[in-house]
Amino acid sequence: MSLYNSVDIFINPSYSEGLPTTVLEAGLMKCAVVATNVGGTSEIIENGRDGLLCKPEVLDITDKLETVIKDKSFRETIAENLHKRVCEQFSWEKTSEKILEIIGQDSD
Repeated sequence: MSLYNSVDIFINPSYSEGLPTTVLEAGLMKCAVVATNVGGTSEIIENGRDGLLCKPEVLDITDKLETVIKDKSFRETIAENLHKRVCEQFSWEKTSEKILEIIGQDSD
């Protein structure tokens, strides 16, 4: 986790994902995220609000990366938005609440 403190931007250039823990960690540490729109990444990032989603193609990744490098205000805004989203929706407390809801629904 300490490595995230040394960067402003995190890139997740993946072809396949479940729910990417690295994106959650980067958000927790207030990094702006550029990630390929695969698997559960879009469950964490709303494109343009909490980070930038892109195709798993070099040109699209570099285009989105240039955007966050060049616009410091945008970079800081999406990093802060992602941090809030991760803290509010993906904490252990929220996860356990969701599990208990599911268990409760199944036992009816």
